[in-house]
Amino acid sequence: MHAPQPHSVKLHDIPVAIVLTVGAVSALLLVLIIVLTQCLWLVTEEQQFERLVVERPFETLERIESEQLAALHADPTWIDRENDVVQIPIDLAIQRYAEQQQP
Repeated sequence: MHAPQPHSVKLHDIPVAIVLTVGAVSALLLVLIIVLTQCLWLVTEEQQFERLVVERPFETLERIESEQLAALHADPTWIDRENDVVQIPIDLAIQRYAEQQQP
């Protein structure tokens, strides 16, 4: 019995066209995946910036503004009874001030 001879690969046996095609397609797919991943990351980063930086300050400012407006238009309340200091709505304060300024 003969021992099987190892098969040696010869250069003319390699399908160069197929190897080059597979290599080129693989390289293009890799570049495409990298570009798409970068695009996805940029879009996600922009959305996070919008959510954390752009939208949030407006919520805080709106809350502060509504609290200030509520304080300006609140019912009259005593601030210091001993010194007769009362907090009154801004419209009423303007009206009383204008009445005092008339001759």
